[in-house]
Amino acid sequence: AFEPAPLIEDPALRTAMMKLFISAACLLATASAAAVTPVEKVITLLEDLKTGIETEGAAEASTYDKFACFCKSTSTSKSDSIIAGRDNINTLSAKIAEKTAGKEDKQTELKERRANQEAMTKELKQTEVRFAQERAEYEATAADLSKAIASLESAIKA
Repeated sequence: AFEPAPLIEDPALRTAMMKLFISAACLLATASAAAVTPVEKVITLLEDLKTGIETEGAAEASTYDKFACFCKSTSTSKSDSIIAGRDNINTLSAKIAEKTAGKEDKQTELKERRANQEAMTKELKQTEVRFAQERAEYEATAADLSKAIASLESAIKA
């Protein structure tokens, strides 16, 4: 039973094979006209195949070198960006921690000042009440003494 050859999927290999077959056809046409021996035909085909493969290999090597250079420069720039990003994260984290500690200190200080203000306000009210009582006592005493002095002066004149 005859089985057909599998299709060649690699474009570069398919191109090389087509060139080989075209070269072979040209050689056969030329050979029949010039009476080239079968060994010469094979040698010519192999030389053409070698030249084609070397040309394609050089082109692929050039493309690979460009891609490798691109990958290397991209990797370097990405690595530098990652390192810079980590440094920035560490710096910002330190600033956040510092400001959080400062905020807590200020909140504590604010609570202490408010408590101090409340205590002083309470003490001020107590002092005002005490002074009002002392003033009332003073005014009552002053009024009594003024009456007593006035009575004494009236008694002395009489």
